[in-house]
Amino acid sequence: MKVSASTRRWMLFATAAAVGVLALQSDDPDKDDAILNTERVSQAAAPNRAPSSDKASMPQLQIARLASLAQRTVSAQEPSDPFALPAAAPSMAEKQASPVASSPPPAPPEAPTLPFRYLGSQETNGKRQVFLEQQQQTHIVTVGDTVGNAWRLDSVSDQAAIFTYMPLGQQRRLSVGGPG
Repeated sequence: MKVSASTRRWMLFATAAAVGVLALQSDDPDKDDAILNTERVSQAAAPNRAPSSDKASMPQLQIARLASLAQRTVSAQEPSDPFALPAAAPSMAEKQASPVASSPPPAPPEAPTLPFRYLGSQETNGKRQVFLEQQQQTHIVTVGDTVGNAWRLDSVSDQAAIFTYMPLGQQRRLSVGGPG
C-alpha cells in the first residue's frame, strides 16, 4: 500500500496535534474533569448559543487550566527544598541525650582454640623443641618462635606449652602430658 505525500503530511500534522494536546493536559485528572464539566454546564445553561468549535474552546480550556493553577496553594507541610531531610528526624545530639536503655557492650573478642595437636618434644643443645601438628603439617618450634603468623610459643614445661595469640595478646594452654 502506497501512501501519498499529502496524506503523510496530514497524518504527521494530526499526530503532532494530538501530542500537543496531551502535553497540555494536567497531571491531576480530577481538575481536568472539573474544567470540562464547568464548560459543559455553561454550554447547557446557554442553549441559544451555537456550540463552539474545538478550535475556539481550546484557548478557553487552557485559560481555565491556568486559572486553576493560579488558585493552587502550597501547603506549609511541603518542604521548600526537595532534598531537605524531614523535620521529624531527631538530631544525633538528641539521640545521645535521650535516656534509652542501652544494650550491654559486646563481649571482648577471644582468641580461638589452639589449632595444634601435641606430638612430642625433645631437648637439643639445652633448648627444648616441641613437635606440633596442624592440618597434617608438622611444626618444630622452640620458645619464642611464631607458628602460623598468629601463635607464639612462650614457655614449655613437662605439663603444658603456653602459646600467645598475637593479634589479641591472649594466652592459651596446650597440655603436653604429665600430671597437670
